[in-house]
Amino acid sequence: MFLNLKLLSICILTMATNLEVMVAELKRLGPRLRDYEPADESWQLAEKKALEARDQVESLLQSPEGVAQLRGSGALNDMKLLVPDVTREDIAELKVSDFVLGMIFEKPFAIFERVYRGFGAEYGKELSTEARKSSNLIKSSYVYGEILFFPFADVIRWVAPSLPEFSIFYDLGSGTGKAVLAASLVHPFDQAIGIELLEPLVHCAEKRKVALEKLKSPLVKTDIDFITGSLLTTKWEDGDVVFCHGTCFNDKEWTQISLAAEKLKQGAFFISTTHVLRTGLFEVVKSFNFTMSWGTATVYIHRRRKIGRWAAQMLRGGHSTRTDLLQQQSQNQQKEEGQETPSDATVLKEQ
Repeated sequence: MFLNLKLLSICILTMATNLEVMVAELKRLGPRLRDYEPADESWQLAEKKALEARDQVESLLQSPEGVAQLRGSGALNDMKLLVPDVTREDIAELKVSDFVLGMIFEKPFAIFERVYRGFGAEYGKELSTEARKSSNLIKSSYVYGEILFFPFADVIRWVAPSLPEFSIFYDLGSGTGKAVLAASLVHPFDQAIGIELLEPLVHCAEKRKVALEKLKSPLVKTDIDFITGSLLTTKWEDGDVVFCHGTCFNDKEWTQISLAAEKLKQGAFFISTTHVLRTGLFEVVKSFNFTMSWGTATVYIHRRRKIGRWAAQMLRGGHSTRTDLLQQQSQNQQKEEGQETPSDATVLKEQ
């Protein structure tokens, strides 16, 4: 009994020391992260360390001892102070461990916030509702929902290291254009294209694009475009990253989208919410809870398999391989055995 208490005291003391070191390191990294230069190696290193700090906080939150340590050490208050003022309100809506996203994406978010000030989720929802009524579009697949900047930016940065030069981004059902503009601010896509059926939403997105262009930010290097049309009939097969907020699609529509996704090039990413693609040509390389304007959904990051034509013919239809679950099982086992687990970037390079 005495030995167990002594070990617990040592663990708590170690956690306290680690938290102090983490906060001090993040304070040092803050100015470098603020520059937002994702192509620069020193910035990438700062980003990596910030994300490691997030993992550290997330690990602490998994145990009562860790939560008690966070509350009792003053680390929570220190972490809040590290979050820049411009990002603080939006970061407060996310998990505690996501505070580092406010540091990483401060610069692109500040621009995004200026462009969409006064055009929040409720505005988009009302615009969508009126447009659907006038067009007699009452199916659930047209129900409106938006991304939140930080979770979405986090996803784009996760796939970014694996993207080719001159890559193309698509948002299927782009609404007022938030995902398209956010993607353009976070990564230098060659093109970012939104496909939206409701014309009033497209007009709004185009005006936000003009507002972004007027700011003349050096972050924006992307040719942005919006197309009025159905995502089921408009071509998007040249995309390197395709985002689809798929929560409200019915079975038939999701099957159609899955078949269209089979035309994407090998190595392309398809990012969806709630639903996994119904095709064996993709594998889910990562999945996690994803905060949207309306609540939380599971996001699935699929990647088109790099396989030959014969194998591709055999795998059409069916279901995507859940590589993410296999990785999670392996990482959990390694943690239990006290081994280091490979980073997501390492896993992607191996695929």
